[in-house]
Amino acid sequence: MSYIDAIVAWVHAHPHYAFAAVFLLAFVESLPIGGSFVPGASAIIAIAAILPKDAESLLPALLAAIAGASLGDGFSFWLGHHYERAVLSRWPLKNYPGLVRRSEMFIEEHGVKSIVLARFTPPVRALVPLLTGIFEMPVHRYVAGNIVAATLWAVAHVGFGAFVGHSLALFEQKYHRYLVLAAAILAVLALGYFVARRLAPPVRQK
Repeated sequence: MSYIDAIVAWVHAHPHYAFAAVFLLAFVESLPIGGSFVPGASAIIAIAAILPKDAESLLPALLAAIAGASLGDGFSFWLGHHYERAVLSRWPLKNYPGLVRRSEMFIEEHGVKSIVLARFTPPVRALVPLLTGIFEMPVHRYVAGNIVAATLWAVAHVGFGAFVGHSLALFEQKYHRYLVLAAAILAVLALGYFVARRLAPPVRQK
């Protein structure tokens, strides 16, 4: 079972913790470097797909994603603002000098817009919030950009997950009988193939 499958199965078993799971996934996914190894975005899409498609479920999930994403990036900004460039010489960041330079160039090119753009740019996603803190971007400018970025990111992922889940539910409702028939046909074909292989005489080597 994959990491995402395990999360979705756990949320199925504990639906009252779904919003907490969304918050934690969005928060961890926003952390420097470490967030690159946690498929938080994919897991949030999967969770949104299995939630009931009503405002009472989707709105809290959306708010949880916004809060987790904005606080995760805010924590990264604080780290950079507090420890400055010293944090780049420590593990694990010291192992990624190329990514650090690429992220610096990204900020130099886009300025405050980099906060929003980085949310949807995987290569620099993990370091831009940290580096904006190191570069001492004014806090009020960062907070404004961070809220916009987190909101757009949350709407995109929770919204897409809800759309996928709703579409699959409609498809299953409309074509359920055909899906069952197709599964039965595939099962018969697989069984026939297995039996034929078992009963077929062995091929003699010349």
